[in-house]
Amino acid sequence: MPQSSEERSVEPEPAPVAPTDARPAHKVDSLASLSSLGSLSSASSAGYGRQLSQISLSSVLSEYDVTGPGSADSEDESSDSGLELVAPSGQAAPLKRERSEQRVLQTGLEGTEETEQIPEVWEGQKAEKGEVNEEEKEWDDEEKKNDVGVKETIDEKAATAADTEPIQAAPTQSKRQLRQYNQETFEPAPRRVELLVNLAINVLKAVGNVKEYIAPPSNMEAGREDYTPLYRTDDFGGFHARNIFRRWQDCFCNPIDSAATNMVSLMERRFENKLSSRFTLTGESHSYINLGSYNYLGFGGLGPCADQAETATLRYGVGSAAARQEVGTQRLHMQLETLVAEFLGTEDAITFGMGFATNSTNIPSLVGPDCLVISDKMNHASIILGMRLSGAKIRVFAHNDMADLERQLITALTEGRRWRKVMIVVEGVYSMEGSIVLLPDVIRLKKKYGAYLYLDEAHSIGAVGATGRGVVEYYGCDPTDVDIMMGTFTKSFGAAGGYIGGSRALVDHLRAHSHSAAYALAMPPCVVQQVIASMEIILGRDGTDLGRRKIDTLARNSHYFRQRLRQMGFIVYGNDDSPVVPLMSFFVSKTAALYRRLKEHGVATAVIAYPATKLTEARARFCLSASHTRQQLDYVLSVVDKVGDELELKYSQQRPPPAEVVY
Repeated sequence: MPQSSEERSVEPEPAPVAPTDARPAHKVDSLASLSSLGSLSSASSAGYGRQLSQISLSSVLSEYDVTGPGSADSEDESSDSGLELVAPSGQAAPLKRERSEQRVLQTGLEGTEETEQIPEVWEGQKAEKGEVNEEEKEWDDEEKKNDVGVKETIDEKAATAADTEPIQAAPTQSKRQLRQYNQETFEPAPRRVELLVNLAINVLKAVGNVKEYIAPPSNMEAGREDYTPLYRTDDFGGFHARNIFRRWQDCFCNPIDSAATNMVSLMERRFENKLSSRFTLTGESHSYINLGSYNYLGFGGLGPCADQAETATLRYGVGSAAARQEVGTQRLHMQLETLVAEFLGTEDAITFGMGFATNSTNIPSLVGPDCLVISDKMNHASIILGMRLSGAKIRVFAHNDMADLERQLITALTEGRRWRKVMIVVEGVYSMEGSIVLLPDVIRLKKKYGAYLYLDEAHSIGAVGATGRGVVEYYGCDPTDVDIMMGTFTKSFGAAGGYIGGSRALVDHLRAHSHSAAYALAMPPCVVQQVIASMEIILGRDGTDLGRRKIDTLARNSHYFRQRLRQMGFIVYGNDDSPVVPLMSFFVSKTAALYRRLKEHGVATAVIAYPATKLTEARARFCLSASHTRQQLDYVLSVVDKVGDELELKYSQQRPPPAEVVY
């Protein structure tokens, strides 16, 4: 049951849980990674402070100076923390598409003679017939094996008690079982590969510098020679775009002309020349197996949700034509917010028309120049922008490093400045790394030091958890322990927009002060109805178990695909339960070749590089969906295995899983 605002004003603090053995549950490989993304300092009479118990502050503060200058791209310094964290283990149906003919893809560039049969089973063909794979019925038993009986204990006193004995929970307090942390892998590149990648990047930089020394670039516009340039091209971003990005720009921004389901139709294009950013469409399109879209549960295509969105359009029109604070709020908006609050287990919720803006325009409504935000190093660009716009002091802790997070919290309490509030910002599933936040530890630390917790579930809501309720359900945590629950409708729900759930007081504050609520156009009715329809299917209110089967299938596809890649010898980042599967290729050139070779074989995926990652950590990112069939996954795996041998991408030095991977 959600707590009232009075009950949430003083939150009980959990006592430490005794470990079952002497080993820390989460090994911290890197401690020192501090970046200051921007800061505005001002004194505040309102103080943030709590009495600290003796927990070896001297050793922590002497090793790590968080007030020193840093950069968002600074390298991690590997060291041993010495801290052991106790982690809890006009037509009748214009949107319907005829797919009576299956096409054989002619793959390959000119001169390639091979023709391959692509497993082209479009989303909806199996679900509409009501077919259920027999192996899906066994998935529930496999899910239960990951749960452990770790009892949540509650400290009745709010005073910090880091060195006190565990206190047993009151008999009336409900007990929760917390999921044990799964193994996450971030295997580094072999030393020789690391050296060659750095050499390749330096060669590209050297060639670019020589070229621009001979023919300096200019951003002057014709007829405006006396003007200051409108945009900058003399920074590294401009240099990278001219000399590195344009060499493989054909791997990005490929337009499509179909719904992005498990199959997608890509429009073929022709560039004016290899280094030109201009292209023309050839008029041809071909179908590919789609592993590049965030269509985790398969709701992003055509089907019952799209049909309901069509009905909503015919009744309410295409757009609201006003902001929420004016006359833009419709019946569907209120229905969706009630449904979202129920789905999350919060008192209330508010929705916005854009997922990116949900972070960038609402974080400034919650923190200001007299506040401190402690952010995970791998947080999304929308979070970073929101923090910068807020004017709050920003400190960054190493990715999923609970010892580093605790150092930052200790420093916030012991330094001379008194913060009005401290807020921890993390994501549920990290889209570039495929990792999952260590939420039970984050909750434990935020309670211990009196900080607020902002959780971005853009990639985790709908995709993880037994019933798709995100990492809070995945770990068995209490939703009321997360102060701000943010998420988007752009991934698992196949729509657009975002939400924030929490207490009624929080939501009322955002309705009055959020820039998105005050100035941005309200969500279109068709988009709202798409979210409502997909969420009701997940909740089982459509009278079927389709939602649960989709969640189970996504989990099975994610496990199977990731384990098979590891067995082949690839370096794969992230958590076994994450639907985001990054395959590390490191070289920009090899990443581009991987994309092109996969496309030749009828597979469309996304490739990621700078500025989303480091220059030396380019990768291919596979996004799994519940709509992918076993046949499609096996075909993609066979192609990746073949191309991986051709490009010598199997860098892993770890022993692959010996047993056969069971689907």
